[in-house]
Amino acid sequence: RFALENIGFQNPLVLRPSNDDKVNPELNPGVDLYLQIQENTGRWSMSSVESGSSDIINTHAEGSLSFLGPKGSSSAAELRHLPLEEIRSRCPEEVEDSRMYVPFANIGLPLQPRFRTVRSIKRSQDEIIAWVAAQEDGTNAGFIFGPAVIDGSFQASCAFQNLEALPSLRIPLSIDRVQLWGQGFSPKVWVHHSLLDNSEKQMETNVQLARDDLTVILTMDRMRLREVRPEHIAKMLAASAGDADEDLLEVEWAPLEGKLGKEEDKVVLGIVAVIMFRRVAHLARPLFVGASAALEPVLMREFAQASFVRGDKESLEEKLQQGGITAVVHVAALGEANEMDVLHSALVLAQIAAQRAAAKSGVPPIWWVTHGTQEGTIRSYMHSGLWGLARTFRMEERGVELRCLDLDGSLATCDDLVSDLKHWLTVLKGTEAETEVVVTSAASGGSASVSRLSRSKAMPMKATELLMSSRGSLSNLRPITQESRRAPEATEAERAGFRLGRGDDVFGESPGCLKVYNAGPGALLTPKPTSWSFEEACCMPVIFVTVEEALGDLAQLKRGERVLIHAAAGGVGLVAIQYAQFVGAEVYATAGADEKHQFLRSMGVKYITSSRNGAKFEDDMKAFLAEAGDDGIDVVLNSLSPLPEYRGHDDYIPRSLALLRKGGRFMEIGKRGIWSHEQMFEARPDVMYEKIAADTMMDKEPWRYNGYMKRLISRVDEGGLKPINMHVFDGMETGVKAMQFLQRAQNIGKVVISQASTLALKQESHYVLSGGMGALGMVTAQYLLEEGAKSMTLLSRSGRPSADITELWKALQDSSVELQASPCDIGVLDAVQSLAQKLREEKKQTAGLIHLAAVLDDATLPKLTRGHLERSYGAKVWGARHLRFCLQSRPWDFALLFSSTSALLGSPGQGNYSAANAALDGHARYWKKSLQEPVVSVQWGPWKEVGMAAQKGTVERLRASGVGSLTNAFGMAALAGCLQSLPSTTIVAQPMRWAVYLKQYPKVPPFLSRFASEVKTAKPKKAAAPAFGGMRAAIPAAVPQVDKVSLRQMLQSIASEVAGGGVVDQDAPLMDSGMDSLSAVEFRNRFTSKMPGVNLPNTLIFDYPTISSIADFTASQMGPAP
Repeated sequence: RFALENIGFQNPLVLRPSNDDKVNPELNPGVDLYLQIQENTGRWSMSSVESGSSDIINTHAEGSLSFLGPKGSSSAAELRHLPLEEIRSRCPEEVEDSRMYVPFANIGLPLQPRFRTVRSIKRSQDEIIAWVAAQEDGTNAGFIFGPAVIDGSFQASCAFQNLEALPSLRIPLSIDRVQLWGQGFSPKVWVHHSLLDNSEKQMETNVQLARDDLTVILTMDRMRLREVRPEHIAKMLAASAGDADEDLLEVEWAPLEGKLGKEEDKVVLGIVAVIMFRRVAHLARPLFVGASAALEPVLMREFAQASFVRGDKESLEEKLQQGGITAVVHVAALGEANEMDVLHSALVLAQIAAQRAAAKSGVPPIWWVTHGTQEGTIRSYMHSGLWGLARTFRMEERGVELRCLDLDGSLATCDDLVSDLKHWLTVLKGTEAETEVVVTSAASGGSASVSRLSRSKAMPMKATELLMSSRGSLSNLRPITQESRRAPEATEAERAGFRLGRGDDVFGESPGCLKVYNAGPGALLTPKPTSWSFEEACCMPVIFVTVEEALGDLAQLKRGERVLIHAAAGGVGLVAIQYAQFVGAEVYATAGADEKHQFLRSMGVKYITSSRNGAKFEDDMKAFLAEAGDDGIDVVLNSLSPLPEYRGHDDYIPRSLALLRKGGRFMEIGKRGIWSHEQMFEARPDVMYEKIAADTMMDKEPWRYNGYMKRLISRVDEGGLKPINMHVFDGMETGVKAMQFLQRAQNIGKVVISQASTLALKQESHYVLSGGMGALGMVTAQYLLEEGAKSMTLLSRSGRPSADITELWKALQDSSVELQASPCDIGVLDAVQSLAQKLREEKKQTAGLIHLAAVLDDATLPKLTRGHLERSYGAKVWGARHLRFCLQSRPWDFALLFSSTSALLGSPGQGNYSAANAALDGHARYWKKSLQEPVVSVQWGPWKEVGMAAQKGTVERLRASGVGSLTNAFGMAALAGCLQSLPSTTIVAQPMRWAVYLKQYPKVPPFLSRFASEVKTAKPKKAAAPAFGGMRAAIPAAVPQVDKVSLRQMLQSIASEVAGGGVVDQDAPLMDSGMDSLSAVEFRNRFTSKMPGVNLPNTLIFDYPTISSIADFTASQMGPAP
């Protein structure tokens, strides 16, 4: 017999459903689980290993194994029983089992019924007793304890907390000892927790599990549960599943500090002078390429030994062949030269450098210099494409040092430019790892910044692609009470939105109470009244149908009759009042709070009494009728229930019947606690009694329901129906507040959750999509249709869809959106001017542009020509310029430019495409920062379902290198996220598996350094082949020897990375530095990888809470230095 000791849980194991496309064996091989046990130490670990490989993906749990003696010995065979009744007597408070799962839902992890295994639970301050039972559906067969049972024992510990106010979960991090006391499968167990410690962020408990005969079968000693924040759960799950990181990215510019030399050092003698000589030696004989006529004499004055060439191939080759050149500086972009001339001369220089490197002829460092194109004072978008071409060059030719320098855009004269150029070329020597530098004017103090790829603050909007896009969703008490009894999809929610297939504004009924996108049956939807807002429209369908059937078709309320409307301040009540006033009947009403009474009086209702106090209701109604000289009520519209769950209403049914005249009509719209027809006949055989059920009509007679909806439209047109009072909550994220408001019965009329268009599109505006006739253009146009666009022009050179997307085009044409396809070569100015004239004649005012046009013309660097560059620039760069110039007769609401990650990272074989997209990004920077226009450029990665990458079959190849692909849903969510906030001029939408991608670099480039930690945590280890019996002896790893100072520095570095940056105090508790349980595990894992052979406990950060104490403990484990 044995026990497991010092168990630590490290990384979750993520299992995908078998129908998930991510489990395609070609794209994502399967995973095997390896149990490794060291025979000599008893240490064990459970790890996942990629099928067919010995590389460990993740270690999920580890601990040690101890043997307790032979089976049958007294210590091992001892039986334990759970004193259930004693424990129950100490746990007086019963906790409703549904409350146990509120914390899970609060953080976005609602558990499905199969995993909700706590069936009953009682608690005291320091004990819990729970009955845990797994579903008996066969899924737990074969286990001594099914996973759902074990998880239920963890779930039960939540009862020690304030369940409704728990902001984060506590998950098991470690267990001191787990021991089996009995054998045999049991899907149902008693779970007993004894609390040992309970603080703000952690909890410790002893646990016993017993069969229904109270025989203890398992104990867990000192189980530690730690707080874990929701965002860390999501991060850990994604990392453990091998998913690509889908955060949006952007480039930030960070100060280049502590690495710069000083130009004035050159006047100092001695050692400093020698160092400075080495620093400026690379400028002794520079070669300047492409200097303008104005710039060249100034350069000659400052660089006496400089050489100059215009940029043609022959001159360049000749100068480099002569030798002695210490640096090549391309300065063509500092003048007014044609952008293609500048780009082509840089290309020629790069090609010659690559040829010389291949021939081992020696290549001096190369600088490509631009002027105000990247950051700070943006002077122009011209020549920003040089940086994209440089990024591809570095990927294709790693043997040449090519750096980009962007001078301050505020520099106005050649003298200023040359002075700054000389200064920065001098002081940047020694920073060769930084290939891209942006600087400010040296005359004003000067600073240098370097690019760092970082996660963006922009977030993709999460959505599901379905049939109808909601703009307003109605909440009422009945769907809320039913949701605990039926699947959410079964509840009906009144909605106003767009029929996504056609683009019509509709309202009506749609299953699924609070979805942004959902399917709705056509018979229950009808065009929205044009004079009503979406929010106003979504309040009306059910209540109008209910009132129209009850008071119109059945009761046939007439002028001069008296109608009693219960709960008149509710939705049905407000419409019923309008109907009665429309036909000329007298209204008697009940309502609760005083403010509701006041509101009803403002509608012209004279007689109002209580819906909460039956005796007061009777007295008031007798007085009202006497005052009016009436002998009774003609019609009752009842919705008040005697059930206690409906706030303890008195039984208003007999009280109302007592007021009903002989032959009166009693219309019942309640559902529970109502009278049957037999009861009514026995009490009042003279009364016409009808039960109104609009939901049944929807299910059984949708055609009849649709007829009422058409009647509603006519009533609005006649002026007989106005929007009712409503309380609007903006955004689906306010759903909980809306429900709480509704539950407190604070509403007068209806409670509406409004969901505005994520793009804030205007129905009267026109939108232009260049490249719109391609597959990606079609997907984007469909998304604009869903978001409310009513008029669009899709551009392409031919004006026709390709054969593979005719179905997409047909679906768009079938919509009610005004849609036209226009042939237009946007790279030609005359063609775009003609388009603009046509739109003006058609009175179409362009409010937004989505620029998707692109041309691929791939070639590797040696074969790249000016023609390749011009073809890529034509549609992508010049097209964007032409469209803005010709179509922007007034400020746009937005312009979204489709760029590519080829501009960000480079793309071998696509230098021209990289340059064109980098130039497009430069346009976005200039238009937004200098001209204050609402422009954003999105550098898209490859698209999985449509687009060039899908057609060329590159998705699979890229995935193997760590580059993920975009689904249409994620891409459109990212598009919406960018346009909602416009956080930066350029956003990157590229799912990445950084741990895989960064392996291609011997050393992580500074540009990607903020993701370097992903490699450190994911470096694969080798899994040993299992030995006989599943165990394998292991040779303990050598213990490294590191001094305490180095240890502290190492620990500080790891803590800073894990906590998200910043300096971590060596003597401050790490849990106060931004860590939680999962980041504490990550901290230990990283430290363990650097200190193999040192036995670090699973609870390292909790037992030794500061860097100093961890360093002391680690030093004690290492022993004396040799």
